[in-house]
Amino acid sequence: MASPSSLRRQRQTNTLEMFEDLEHEINAVWAGSSPDSKAFQVSLLQRLDRLKERVSPEASTTAVSIPPAKKARTEPSAPPPGPATLANAGSADLVQKPRLPRGRAQEKKAEARLHKLLHLCENQPPLTKEEFLENIQHSDDDDLKRAEKEDAAIRRLIRGYGRPGCTTAWRDFFAPHFAESATINIAEKVESITKRNDLAFAARMKATHEALHNDKKLINTTRLADYMLYHVSVASFGIDWRQIKGKDSINKKQAFYHSIFQSTDQFSPLFAGMTREQCQHAIKNTYKSTYKAWRSGQEQLVTARGRFVDLYLAFGPAIFMDPFWKVESLADDARTKEFPALLELLINNMPDDYDTPGVSVAAARWRGSCDSLGGVARAMDRDLFYCLKEFFNTHPDEVEDVE
Repeated sequence: MASPSSLRRQRQTNTLEMFEDLEHEINAVWAGSSPDSKAFQVSLLQRLDRLKERVSPEASTTAVSIPPAKKARTEPSAPPPGPATLANAGSADLVQKPRLPRGRAQEKKAEARLHKLLHLCENQPPLTKEEFLENIQHSDDDDLKRAEKEDAAIRRLIRGYGRPGCTTAWRDFFAPHFAESATINIAEKVESITKRNDLAFAARMKATHEALHNDKKLINTTRLADYMLYHVSVASFGIDWRQIKGKDSINKKQAFYHSIFQSTDQFSPLFAGMTREQCQHAIKNTYKSTYKAWRSGQEQLVTARGRFVDLYLAFGPAIFMDPFWKVESLADDARTKEFPALLELLINNMPDDYDTPGVSVAAARWRGSCDSLGGVARAMDRDLFYCLKEFFNTHPDEVEDVE
């Protein structure tokens, strides 16, 4: 499994590849440009170079000295930091993932909230069966404000669920509560997921996107069984989307959006009888403004799915146990303004170890959540259990276990 540091390096590489794609696009239209246009392109390339410097000093042609980010960890000679260490750290000690500039006011709010949350979770045990059930039964309550709901959900993630080996106990406890809780035909949905997984890459992405769109209208993702199964597809799409990279990634993503746009119930009649070339021309000209507005909404969904994947990579199965994290709630306009920054800080500043050397907090949290989820899923439906198990086996998270 990839380590957190290797994942951060991969994200940095992906960001640099995005810059390289943009640079390639700018250079591609250089030929035949007017002097004024070329001057503008030079300006764009210079700005692009400065953005690269923010992500990686080696990525720019200009030598720039950037001080290394401070790590929220002690030196090897000292005990590994626990939650108390991070809770008491100064804001400058929080690890900032390289990214494009964000409003400093939002970052400061996010930092303050994270310190408070880490302090509140200090030395708290994993969530019990009873606490988990209470959260599920009251997941629709609207008594809390947005920030309060976000903070409560993050505290649940930090604490984790159950302990390793708790599968049977959780299954027996929840059987009376969840045996008939599903609002969908689980066996049918699992079969659909299995069939999509057998498709070629592009066809699988389109089929998964369309299935998510259709299922959203039919199910209630605040119901736990529905939420779990729906978000297996959310995570699968998000992981597939990250495989689209390299110099041709812009064209591949554009082809995906064009294909979806043409096949929607709302817009498909516009392209009846057209050839592929005619469809492309119509999207870029006749329906340009309509397509642009539609794509903006789709991109927001894709971004939210990516955030769900980030959370899965950081917290493992726990993300499937709390309907708060439904993909719709991860969109920018569904949360507080500082919420995206808060998630980035949370993922990059979770304690890796207990004060006892050699015991991985992340691995213990992952295993406890996995066993808890297994018990809950078995209490609901056997097909659901094996669908989740197959997903976790196919898409392991980044946590490195300790022998």
